[in-house]
Amino acid sequence: MMLWQELRRRRVFRVMALYIVGAWLVLQVAATLFPAWGIPDEGLRYLFIAAVVGFPVAVIFGWFFDVTAAGIVRTPAAHESEGSDYRLKRTDYAILAALIVVALAVVYGSLEKVVETTSEETAAREKAPNSVAVIPFVNLDDESDSDYFSDGVTEEILHRLSEFKNIHVLGHASSFAFKASDLPTPRISDILGVRYLLSGSIRREADQVRVRASLVDDSGVQVWSAAFDREVQGIFALQSEIANTVAREMVVEIAPRDTRPGRATESAEAYDQYLFGREYLRSRVPRYTERAEESFRRAIGLDDGFAPAHAGLAMAVALRAGNNLGDFGDRIDEAQSHVDRALQLVPDLAEGHAAQGLILEFGQQADFVAAEDALRRAIELDPTLMNAYNWLSIALGSQGRIREAREVFETALEHDPLNPIINANAANRYSFSGDFHGAERRFLRLIDLPQPPGTVYVSLTGLYDSYGRFPKSIEWGKKRVIAYSGDTSAWSLSTLGNTYLHLGMNAAADYWIDKSIEIDPHPINSFFRRNYRLKVHGRYEEMGRMLEQVVEENLIDVSRVTVFAAEIISAIYMLTGNHESGIPLMERIIDPDKPLTNVGGGSVTMIDFMHMLVYSYRQVGRHEDAEVLLEKCRQHLDYLRDEHDAASPGYLETRTLHHAMRGEMETAVRTFEQAVDTGWRNFYWIRHDPRWQEFFALPAVQSQLAFVRADLDRQRKLVEAMNAERDFRVIFEQKLPDR
Repeated sequence: MMLWQELRRRRVFRVMALYIVGAWLVLQVAATLFPAWGIPDEGLRYLFIAAVVGFPVAVIFGWFFDVTAAGIVRTPAAHESEGSDYRLKRTDYAILAALIVVALAVVYGSLEKVVETTSEETAAREKAPNSVAVIPFVNLDDESDSDYFSDGVTEEILHRLSEFKNIHVLGHASSFAFKASDLPTPRISDILGVRYLLSGSIRREADQVRVRASLVDDSGVQVWSAAFDREVQGIFALQSEIANTVAREMVVEIAPRDTRPGRATESAEAYDQYLFGREYLRSRVPRYTERAEESFRRAIGLDDGFAPAHAGLAMAVALRAGNNLGDFGDRIDEAQSHVDRALQLVPDLAEGHAAQGLILEFGQQADFVAAEDALRRAIELDPTLMNAYNWLSIALGSQGRIREAREVFETALEHDPLNPIINANAANRYSFSGDFHGAERRFLRLIDLPQPPGTVYVSLTGLYDSYGRFPKSIEWGKKRVIAYSGDTSAWSLSTLGNTYLHLGMNAAADYWIDKSIEIDPHPINSFFRRNYRLKVHGRYEEMGRMLEQVVEENLIDVSRVTVFAAEIISAIYMLTGNHESGIPLMERIIDPDKPLTNVGGGSVTMIDFMHMLVYSYRQVGRHEDAEVLLEKCRQHLDYLRDEHDAASPGYLETRTLHHAMRGEMETAVRTFEQAVDTGWRNFYWIRHDPRWQEFFALPAVQSQLAFVRADLDRQRKLVEAMNAERDFRVIFEQKLPDR
C-alpha cells in the first residue's frame, strides 16, 4: 500500500496515462501515414515495440521528476519539507542524460527497423525498366452490364503484350485488382512494382468500337497515347495493333506478331460468349464451371474453328468433372477431345497446352511427368497464364519435387502478385507450417483490394476451420453468401453446415446441408454430402447402405471416379467392415512399392487414407502389409516435417494417429498435446472412428479431450448468441427467390 501511495504522490500514474495516450495517438497517425509514404505494415510493428520498450523509461522519469511551469524539477522525497530545494543536481542530470540516451536508442532502433523494412520492401519490388501492368480499360458504354467486353479487350491486350519476351507483363489478377480504383498512378505503380501502366477507355456503339489507350510511367508522366476506331469484327487486329505499338515504345526493334489462324473469330457473338466463359473460370463465382461450360459451348456452336473456346471448354469440363464425381471418366474423355481440337487448330495455343496439363493430372492413373511437360510449354507460350503455374506446382509436388514447386509459385507471384489462387496456395504454406497469423494476413490483404476475389472467402473459411476457430469460419461463410447475394453455390452451403457439425450444432448443420442438396440435387454430390454428416454421427451402417444403393443403381463407376472420390468410397467400405471391397479399391491408389504422390485431397489427407488401409489390413490379418505401409507413412510424415516445417493441426492430428497405430503412445500423447495447443478442435469428426478408440481411452488424452470439449462448448455458445441476435437463415431465405 505504501508503494501505491508513493506512486500516486509522485504522479507516476499521470505520466503513465499521458504516455499511453500519446503512444496511441502516434500509432494512429502512423497507421494512416505509413501506407501513403510506402512504409510496409511491418514498420508499425516495430513502432509498437518501441512504444512498449519506452514505457519503463517514462515510469522511471515520472518517479524521479516533475514537469512544472518552471521546467523539470526533482520530485521531493516523502520526508522533505516544503521549503527544500528541488532544483536539479548533478545526479539528477546524470539520470536525465541516461534516460534520454535510452529513449534515443529506442527511437533510433525503431526508425532503423522501419527504414530497413521499407528498404527491403522496395528492394523486393524493384521495378524492371520494361515492366508494365495493363489496368482494366474503362467501359464507357451506356449499358453498365457490358463490362465483360472492355475487360475482355484489356485481357487480350495483356496476352498480346506477353508474347514479347523482352517485356515483363504483370498478370491479370494483380492488374484487375485496381479496376475503377481512384489511387494515383505512382501509388499503383509502387504497389504492383512496375515501371509503366497501360490504361484507357472503350466505347462500343452498334458495330463500332473506339479505344483510347495511354502509357504512363511511374511518376505519372504520359509517354504515349493513341485513339483507335474500328469495327467490332476487327477487334482482334485492334488488340494486336495496340499491344505492338506499346511494345515498340518500350523495347526497340521488336517485330510485331501476326494474329494466328484459329486464334481469332469473325463472329462478334462467339467472341462475347468466349469472354463470358473465360471470366467465369477466372472469377470462381458459384457454379462457375457450369456457366463457363455453357458459354464456351455457345461460342463453339457459332464458330467451331475458334481454338481458345475449345481450350476453355476443356478446362471447364475437366474442372466440373472434379465436382460431379459420378460421371468423371466420360467428362474427362470429352475434355480431351476439345484439347485435341484446339491444338489441331493452333498447335502453339498456350491455353490448349494448359488444358492438356490439367487433364493429365486427373484420374487414378494421373501422369504428372506428361502434365509437367504440357504446362511448361503453356507457360513458355504465355508467361501470364496463372492457372498453368498453379497446375504445374501440383505436378511437381506430386512428383516429390517440393522445392521446384515453390520456385514456380515464386515466379507466378512475380508475374501476378495479387492473384487469389496463387496467394491462397502461398498462404496455405504458412498455414501448413503452423503460422496461422501469417496465412490470415495474406488472405485479409486480398480482402482489402478494391475488388476482393471471391475465392478469398473460401480460403478464410477453410483456414479458420482447420485451426478450430469455428465462429470466425461461420462468420466468413456467411459473408461469402452475402457477397454473392442470392447466387450461392451448394458447396458453400454444405461447407457452412459442416462447420456447424464440428461444433455439435446438429439442427443448424442439417438446415444448411439440406439446403445445399436442394440447390444441387445431383445424386452423387448428395451422396457425399449426406455421408459427411453420417460420418460425424458415427452412423456407419447407413453409410454402407447408401453406398450399396448408388452402386446397384449404377450411379457410381468406381473405376472412373477421381482419386479423392475413390478414397472416400474405399474408406466407407472399410468403416462398415466391407474390407473385401475397400482394400482392392484403395490399393489401386496406394501401392507400398511405389513413391507416394500428393494427390487425392492433399498429402496429409492421403496419409490418413493410408492409415485407413493399415486399419483394414489388420482387420483381415495382413499384419506384415500393415507394417510396410506404416513405415511408408512415417517416411512421408518426416518428409513433410523436414521439407515444409509441417506443424498445422491437421498434420499433428495425422502424426498422432500414426504414433498411436504403431503403439508409441507416449509420443502420440505429446504430439496430440501440441495439436490441441495449436488449435486442433476436430473432435466431432473423429470421435467415432475405430482407429482412434484405443488412444482416446488413455487418461492423459481424456484430460486433453475435456479441454477441447469445453472450448467447443464455449464457441458453440458464441455462435448461438450470434444466431439469436441475427438469424441468418431468414436473410438467406429472402434471397432464394432472386437466385
